[in-house]
Amino acid sequence: MTTLITAIITAGKTAATWAVANPGLALSGISTAAVLGAQNKGARQQEQLYDEQAAQARLQGRTDAINYKQQGANVLRKMNEILATTIARSGQFGDAALGSSLSLQRFAESEASMEFGTAIDNSQLALAGAEAQANIYRQSGQIARTTGQIQMAGTLSSGLDRVLSLRPGKTEKTK
Repeated sequence: MTTLITAIITAGKTAATWAVANPGLALSGISTAAVLGAQNKGARQQEQLYDEQAAQARLQGRTDAINYKQQGANVLRKMNEILATTIARSGQFGDAALGSSLSLQRFAESEASMEFGTAIDNSQLALAGAEAQANIYRQSGQIARTTGQIQMAGTLSSGLDRVLSLRPGKTEKTK
């Protein structure tokens, strides 16, 4: 541990001595490092933004799925109300197992079954669609991070070129 601390202190002293002797080079290196830091931070922030959008898309998908399931439950509740009303009215007239009341019950069951199935399908589609959207956001975040890294490599290359062009004894290129 002591050797590491000594090496860091020695490197710091050497860098300080070099920076005083070569202020143009030091300033160029510092500015390049600052730009690299900003690019890295920007890429990370953009990736984080996309990750947050992916989480929001998933949450919205779950919310939509819950709403569709509630819609399905409402359909079944309404069907039960219709069946109860039909049975009660048919009991008054004595035709609970025959005729129009049985037809109404079957029709209500058929319609409710189709609506319930549609609600469940919509629920599943909402979840799948939200997951697909979340994947798009997640991939966009990965692309943003990779693009940031590529930009950083370009900035580092330009910075190194600049530092090498400012070496002592070498003049800067004129435009």
